[in-house]
Amino acid sequence: MTFLPIAARELTVAARRPGTCRFRAYWVLIALIMFGVVSLGHTPPARLGHAVLTASGIVTLGFCMLGGIWLTADSIAAEKQGGTIGLLFLTDLKGYDIVFGKLAASSINAFFGLLAVFPILALPLLMGSVTGSEFSRLLLLFGTTLFFSLSVGLLVSAMTDDPRKSLGLALLLMAVAAGLLPALWCLQNLSLNLSWLDFLLWPSPAFAFRYGFDSFYKTRGGPGNFWHSLQTIWLLTALSLAWASFVTPRTWQTHESKSRKPARRRRKPRGWDQAEAANPFCRVTIRDRAPSSLANLLLAVAAPIWVCFFSFIPTLGTTGPPIPFIVCFILAFALHALVKLLVMMESASRLNHDRNSGALELLLVTPLPITAILSAQKKALREHFRRALWVLVLLNVALIFAVFEFPRQLQIGIGDEWIFEELCVGGIVVLLADVEASLWVGMWQGLSKRQTYKAIIITVLQLLLPCWFLAFLTIINPRFSPGSQLGLAGMFGTWFVIGLIGDALSIRVAKYRLNKRFRDVVAQRYDKPD
Repeated sequence: MTFLPIAARELTVAARRPGTCRFRAYWVLIALIMFGVVSLGHTPPARLGHAVLTASGIVTLGFCMLGGIWLTADSIAAEKQGGTIGLLFLTDLKGYDIVFGKLAASSINAFFGLLAVFPILALPLLMGSVTGSEFSRLLLLFGTTLFFSLSVGLLVSAMTDDPRKSLGLALLLMAVAAGLLPALWCLQNLSLNLSWLDFLLWPSPAFAFRYGFDSFYKTRGGPGNFWHSLQTIWLLTALSLAWASFVTPRTWQTHESKSRKPARRRRKPRGWDQAEAANPFCRVTIRDRAPSSLANLLLAVAAPIWVCFFSFIPTLGTTGPPIPFIVCFILAFALHALVKLLVMMESASRLNHDRNSGALELLLVTPLPITAILSAQKKALREHFRRALWVLVLLNVALIFAVFEFPRQLQIGIGDEWIFEELCVGGIVVLLADVEASLWVGMWQGLSKRQTYKAIIITVLQLLLPCWFLAFLTIINPRFSPGSQLGLAGMFGTWFVIGLIGDALSIRVAKYRLNKRFRDVVAQRYDKPD
C-alpha cells in the first residue's frame, strides 16, 4: 500500500471541489477590507504598516484558532456515529492513516485560505515600520496555530462519538489554552508572583502573537517567551496527533463491545411531563445532556477564576491600572461570546444531525406538526442554557455593583459609571436577544445545510459579525472613536440597537422559512449536495 492512502485520496477530491477556490477568494476579500479600513484612519505614516499588520494579524490569528476546530471536530466522530469507521480497519490501514487522512481533507481549505492571505499581510513590508524578521515570526506563528487547532479538533473527534459534543469540547480546549491559562497566570501574579509559573502563558497563541512583534521581541526576555510559546504549541500539536492516532483504532471497538452505563435520571423542569405528553419530540431533546454539560463545565471552571479577580477590586490602590477589573471585564465578555457560540452550535447541529440521519423524515410521516418539532427544540435549548444565562447575568450585575461601589479604586471619572452601566445592561439585553435569534437562525441553517460547520459559521457571521466588526473598527481606527462621554454613550447605544434590529430581522426571516419550507428541505436529503 502507498503511504497515507486516505490522505492522497482526500487531497485529490478536495482539490477538485469548487468550494476550495471560493474559500481562498473569501479570505482575500476579508484581508483587503481590513487593509482598506486601517489605511483610512488617522494613523501616522511612520506607524501605518505596523497598524495594518496588527489588525490583519488579529483577524488571521482568530481564523487559525477557530477554523481548524470547526473543520476537524466532527470528522472522525461522524464516522463513528455512522458505523463506517470499522470498515476501514478491515483493511491494512492504521490509526495514523485515518488521522492524517482526515487532517489532509480538513486542512486543505484552511491552509489555502491562510496561504492566500500571506500576500496581503506582506503589504506592510512595503509601507515601512515592519521588519522582515517580524513578519516571518508572525507567519510561522499563524501556520503553527492553524495546525494546533486542527490537531485539537482531531483529538476530540477521535475520543468521542458525538459530532455535536466534539465541536463544543474542542472549542472549550482552545479557550482553556488561549484564555483560561493566561488568566490563571495573571491571578497568581497578583497574589503569589511566582516566576516559574510562566509556563501557563506558553500554550496561548495570543501570547506568542504579542511577542512576535519587535517591540516585545527585542526586550530582555522577548526571544525566550516567543520561542518557548511556539515550541509548546508544536509539542501540544504533536501530542494531540499521536494520541488521536493511538485512540482511533481502539475507541470504536470499546464503543461496540462494552455496554454503556444507564444514564442518571435527570431532574426535569416544572411542567415538562405535560410537555412530553403533548409533544413526544420533547422527550428526545431534554434527555441530551451534552449542551448543558459543556456550558456548565465552562462556567464551573471560569466563574471561580472570575470571582477571585473580583475579590481583588476592593484592595486596589488609586495608582496604577486596575488590572483585576480589566480582567473581569474581558473574561465576562469572553464568556458571553463562548456561551453564544455553544448555543449556536447546538441549535444548528441538532436538526442537521436529525436531517442527515433520516429521523426528520420519519417524524414528518407521523401526525406530529412542524410547529411542535420547532417548539420542542426551542424549549429544550432554553432549558439547557438557562443556568448559564443566569450566571452571565449575575456577572454583569456584579460589574455594575463594582463600578458604583469602588469608583476610586477603579479610577473611574464622573459620568463614566453610567457608560459602564450602559455596557453591562446592554450586554444583558443583547445576550438574551442573541440567544433567541440563535435558536431560530441555527435551526434553519442546520436544517438547510448538509455540513454542520457550514451551518454554524453562517449563523455566527449573520448574528455576531456586524456588531463585532463595528467594535473592531472602532478599536483599530481612531476616526470612529468618539472622545466625549456623550459620544461614547451614543456609540454603544448604536451598537446595541444595530444588534437588536439584526436579531429581530433574523428571527422573522428564520421563522418564515422554517414554517414554509421545512418539509421541502427535509425532502431534499438525497438531492445534489449544497
